Amino acid sequence: MHSKDEKLLRDANLYVKIFEGTDFINIPEVDYYYDQIETQNNIEDFSIQVLFTPGHTWGSVCLLIENCLFSGDTLFNEKIGRIDLPGGDEQSLKKSLKTIAKLPKHICIYPGHGTTSTIKNELKYNKTFIQALEWA
Repeated sequence: MHSKDEKLLRDANLYVKIFEGTDFINIPEVDYYYDQIETQNNIEDFSIQVLFTPGHTWGSVCLLIENCLFSGDTLFNEKIGRIDLPGGDEQSLKKSLKTIAKLPKHICIYPGHGTTSTIKNELKYNKTFIQALEWA
């Protein structure tokens, strides 16, 4: 994870309570922070590129692995990440979405929630994504 999200991780059970959840989270230890290592990793024969995409949270990241973008809570199928929670920032999210929009259109998107999509599909059908790009 990005070190800017460490406080959010430590406060995870507070958010469970705020959102009236009942199952508290066993908060894990962080092995390393993406912003404190090189952002290009290799596992076997494929590479992982870490894209810093703040906006939903201060330390939001997306992982680009080959033709797959694991977008977390930054970009969803026909939705974008929320900015109304701690760490949310509209201008940062717009810049991050602009970065994602520049990726090849055939890239598959695997969001943190919901169904998969492609960059091409989001640029065509995701109204909030398109709007954010226009105002970025």
